[in-house]
Amino acid sequence: MLAQSQTADLFGEVVDASSGKAVASAIVVATSPTLQGEQTAITGKDGRYRISNVPPGTYAVTVTAPSYKHYTESDISILVGRSVKLRVSLLPAVLKGEEIKVSRPVASVIDQGSTTTGQTFTSDYMSRVATQRNFNDVVEATPGAQFDPYGVSFNGTSSPENSIYVDGVNTSDINTGTRTSSLPLEFLDQVEVKTGGYMPEYGNSTGAVVSAVSKVGGNQFHGSAFSYTTPFSGLQRSSGQFGESLSHTIRLNYREQVGAEVGGPIVRDYLWFHVGFAPTFEQYTLTQRVSARADDGSGRPLYDAHGRPVMSAIPGLDRQFKTYSRSYVFTSKLTFNPNENHRITLGFSGNPTTTSGVQASYFGPVTNGIQSAALMNGDPSAYDNRVTSGAYDAVLNYDAKLLDKRLLFNSVLGWHHATNSIVPNTAIGANANQIQWTGTESLGQFLPGAAPYCTPFTNPGAVDTNRCPVTNYFQGGAGMTDRQIQDRLSLRASLTALLGRHQLKVGTEIMRSSLSHRTAFTGGAIEQMVAGNTQIYDSARYGNGNSTAVGLANGGSSNNPYVLNDANNRFYDSASNTTHYWNLAGYIQDSWNILDNLTIQGGIRIDNQYLYGGEQYSRPGQSSNALAFTLKNLSPRIGVIYDPTNTGRAKMFASYGRFFHLMPLSTLDRAFPEQSQVLTYRAAGTCPSNQPLTCQALQRSYIRAEGESVMRSLTGQAVDQYEAGAEYQILKDLLGGIRYTASRAHSLIEDYSTNNGSTFGVGSIGSTPYTNTLVGPNAVTGLDYAYYFRNAARNYDAISVYLNKSLARRFIGNASYTVSFLRGVENGLFRSEDGELHPNNNNSFNSAALFPNVYGYLGADRRHQAKLDGAFLFEIRPNFLVTPNIRLRVSSGAPYSMMGADPNFGPAQAYILSRGEGGVTPWYFQADVGLKAEQVLQDRSRLSYGLTVLNLLNLQTATQTDEKYAQNSEYIRPIAGGTKNDVAYVKTTNQTPARLNANYGNATAFQLPIEVRFDVKYTF
Repeated sequence: MLAQSQTADLFGEVVDASSGKAVASAIVVATSPTLQGEQTAITGKDGRYRISNVPPGTYAVTVTAPSYKHYTESDISILVGRSVKLRVSLLPAVLKGEEIKVSRPVASVIDQGSTTTGQTFTSDYMSRVATQRNFNDVVEATPGAQFDPYGVSFNGTSSPENSIYVDGVNTSDINTGTRTSSLPLEFLDQVEVKTGGYMPEYGNSTGAVVSAVSKVGGNQFHGSAFSYTTPFSGLQRSSGQFGESLSHTIRLNYREQVGAEVGGPIVRDYLWFHVGFAPTFEQYTLTQRVSARADDGSGRPLYDAHGRPVMSAIPGLDRQFKTYSRSYVFTSKLTFNPNENHRITLGFSGNPTTTSGVQASYFGPVTNGIQSAALMNGDPSAYDNRVTSGAYDAVLNYDAKLLDKRLLFNSVLGWHHATNSIVPNTAIGANANQIQWTGTESLGQFLPGAAPYCTPFTNPGAVDTNRCPVTNYFQGGAGMTDRQIQDRLSLRASLTALLGRHQLKVGTEIMRSSLSHRTAFTGGAIEQMVAGNTQIYDSARYGNGNSTAVGLANGGSSNNPYVLNDANNRFYDSASNTTHYWNLAGYIQDSWNILDNLTIQGGIRIDNQYLYGGEQYSRPGQSSNALAFTLKNLSPRIGVIYDPTNTGRAKMFASYGRFFHLMPLSTLDRAFPEQSQVLTYRAAGTCPSNQPLTCQALQRSYIRAEGESVMRSLTGQAVDQYEAGAEYQILKDLLGGIRYTASRAHSLIEDYSTNNGSTFGVGSIGSTPYTNTLVGPNAVTGLDYAYYFRNAARNYDAISVYLNKSLARRFIGNASYTVSFLRGVENGLFRSEDGELHPNNNNSFNSAALFPNVYGYLGADRRHQAKLDGAFLFEIRPNFLVTPNIRLRVSSGAPYSMMGADPNFGPAQAYILSRGEGGVTPWYFQADVGLKAEQVLQDRSRLSYGLTVLNLLNLQTATQTDEKYAQNSEYIRPIAGGTKNDVAYVKTTNQTPARLNANYGNATAFQLPIEVRFDVKYTF
């Protein structure tokens, strides 16, 4: 049993080559450059041995026994999280009779110790195969994995459902679940991706458990200095609303990463160190392009063959804005090994990052293989920000082998600290109200230079006379400023007893995570122009007020029987909330090796997550920071492994497991309690244009600082996963496999409303109908949830075939093909239709009127995926190598829907037809190629030069589309059981023909453009 994917196991048996009988009391010694000293084991009466909890690396194994010849095997690759089987046949020291022929044993590359599925990536892969040089690009090579807007998803889940560990520390974002920490690939030794089949020692994830292991020191000094320079990239495809005057392009001007890492001994075999530092600098240019609709010569708009307006550039009005990003990544590690039975590791790393400029929150170090359309639909002051972020991780790890190595102890104490702040760069951005023009206006009223080109069309037959339309234009301030501080302190401990053919493991985990979140609105409020621009709406303004109704004589009116004088209200410059949770977990599991080639594993994990509201949140009899609710989760898991060869060269496996995901703090932050607000409609034109809060108040509403109601019995978000497959070691360094994966949502956590948004609650949406009751300030006793939440469906089925080739005989590579189907009612922790990232607090279940058609093919449903990675080392002459490498991706497109707006919850909320029926994005092709030259110098150090071309074909395929079928102001109800023939007659809730969105189906995210990178690296 392994210590949270930082170590590995070597096991097997020693037999007499002449008789095949077990050899008892043989001494097995393992050594490695990554291992301080050596690890030993003595075979039992059955000839079996096990060396547990060793660091991953390349090992040499020596076996000695009285009356037998010594045996040595080198170049045994042991990957993190794996149990490697090595069966050794010893020759008698004195041979009698006929000569005994012994086949050279081959260490298994198949993990015979578990049913875990996934993939492990070594430094050989990361340094030789063409990638974006980032963590996500590496783990995406796992069969069935794919990019989504926030990372990499696995087995039909969303990327925020993954748990990301660096040297045993959980580095997932506490607020949203996304990835925060990042280390350059040069600092990593191995990255392990567990996608399923793992035992109860691993929890907190319904996606993948991803573990990165950083490099360690050694008895010899070693390290590298490197530079990766991208001097330019291709121009991103123009993005914008079809027929509108503003569009945008993005270009990477440069990306430069330099760095160095070094490790070595402080005291040989006892105390090692490793340190690294790597800054990265980037600059982007965003170009805002300005155009007007062309005239057909008769005073009407000119349309193309597809019925879309033809646009003509307005000369001299395009504007360019530069955004800069700077990141400084560091890592440090000490490894202390007082003897072979005890090891202590201490590590600290961080990645402080600053990004400044227009759309700063969008840019920064590339983390995905897709790029969203970064729109700048307004004045620069509304978009010019500075984003400061960083994650810092500290870990103390202790491993011990007790009772003659029959009892293993592991503990990991980890601290994760992350910060993120967004502040305006300009005085206008910081001090002015942001004004959002919610309708479609003429650009000429915002950009004076455009006015001469924006005169209306004059032909009375013109359906739309606006020559320069812009929709949802932003003026003034930056809108919201934001500051987050996150802290997670965790302690994991486990005991493993090696009891003959049993490995019994018990463990516990204690975790406290907290989020301090402060927000403010520039100018005090965000304003919207509504009602045909006759009114200004304070759509977001923190405050507290008196909503007591009064008679007309006391200042009310027939339309608004409330006191409107601002003196009756208190307004706040900002709002803050500090929430936290405790998670207490325990597990027990056993691996029973019934026969030499048959193992059964099983266990159970219990997690209790206690979630606490903010300072203003209280419950009867409790003070502030009250317990909001508790998620009690029970996770049974079982698996079986059978080796038909009995040599470790094959396995057949099957497993079942229930996996729960720790709930991020987003819901607590947003709803326990909600921030109190005072929202006002004001008469436009009754105040100076730059002082909208002084306009005459017409109507006012209030949002109280109350917490949402909660179902009495809650369980966490969980999936049930079933897997079966087989693997075979074709060659010493080549593994082939096939597996089937079925994942079914067991329960979802979401906020919901049964009265169209008047009140909300938090509930567990189960896989079968049930009845429950609410507790909380807006409780409804006896509410029948079976009516509202019939099924928590998210059904994923996939078959993957794959080949993995480790570096040997000058070649390394991976290949896989996956066919899959993904259907359900919720994508995961974000909405694929609009990218809304409010985990467990999305709009998916806010109204029963929106439930029809919600089931269908989800946004991550890509039926076919094929992947091929490879690098071949050619020795041109002694000590000079040339390595061509390639990375290919082919996948089918993703489905998209036809969405309509809802009067209570806004755009893209109603599925007009069944989910995923709108169409499918194009097939996706990507080719990354590279060529590296490497010179081995006299002191055995190496100097390499490389050229890498990413996205060689520069296709920039659309990966996401605008799914709003009708305009945002058109409120539409789903057509239950409808077809595309019905959509032509779709009507609004007022039974008028819906005005369609001309941009429907237009790309909102693209494959990245071509990039050229030059690499230089010196390794010693």
